[in-house]
Amino acid sequence: NINSLVVATTEVPDLSRMTITLSLKQGSNFSQAIKQLEGLVEVWAVLDYTDTQCLERELLLIKMAHHPPGDEGTVHSSEMKMLRHAHRAAIKNLAEVFKAEVIDVGSQDLTIQLCGKSSRIDNFI
Repeated sequence: NINSLVVATTEVPDLSRMTITLSLKQGSNFSQAIKQLEGLVEVWAVLDYTDTQCLERELLLIKMAHHPPGDEGTVHSSEMKMLRHAHRAAIKNLAEVFKAEVIDVGSQDLTIQLCGKSSRIDNFI
């Protein structure tokens, strides 16, 4: 299975770099995956970085409603305003704990940015 696919330009015109991260099941034939990649049109090289140390990061951009579940924003009682405020504060506190950043505030939602290891992103979600 492909975990991630990144395509980028290179310093050579008309040549792109593809970084493909695979997760193979125990006993899978890794060489078969390499042969399949090499068989693609105009593949220049396939490099195996399995035993190479690397730095992995993911970027999460997530929109979160800044009103409590079930609240459509139509009720304007002081109790509901307090619930909305508490909900927004809880989201902001969670973002602070994970060192995430609120990058946009809309009328109905907040957009939060978090960069880190996959496990950190999963824990935030």
